[in-house]
Amino acid sequence: MRHAVRYRNLSIKQKLRLIVVSTLSLALLLASAAVLTYEQVASRAGLQSDLQALAEVVGSNSTAALTFRDQMAGEEILGGLKAKRHIAAAFLFLSDGQLLSAYRAPSNPSLAPISCRSNESWSANDKLIVCRDIALRRQTIGAVCLESDFGELREKLIHFSFIDRKSTRLNSSH
Repeated sequence: MRHAVRYRNLSIKQKLRLIVVSTLSLALLLASAAVLTYEQVASRAGLQSDLQALAEVVGSNSTAALTFRDQMAGEEILGGLKAKRHIAAAFLFLSDGQLLSAYRAPSNPSLAPISCRSNESWSANDKLIVCRDIALRRQTIGAVCLESDFGELREKLIHFSFIDRKSTRLNSSH
């Protein structure tokens, strides 16, 4: 009720300014929400694509370890994934499904191996999982599974939200 009385007492110029600023603020808020939603969907697809490419690279580098059932070589290859801090775990499986080697990020030392699904990607428990078959001379000799957290997406979201808040404040201060 108090706001209605204050609004009634404003001049026409002030009322028009209030309406324009309110409309623009709402439009900016809706546009920001749309861009944020698009960015989240596009980033998730990009993360999945990057993880699939990384699985292909790891798989190509793991053919000798799988062929000779060399657990140490497999662990050394997977250990290189520590450079990617959002990789929570990685597993090399033999063609019979037996686990050959595993890598677990220091933040997830007790993470249990996942069941490998042939050439699939899925989300589970706030993780993105990508499994790829590994072939040598057109014969499947094993599989690699990579598990990534969504920390990279969260970081992008926080960064975008920070920029969005700053731009909204700048626009509303004029």
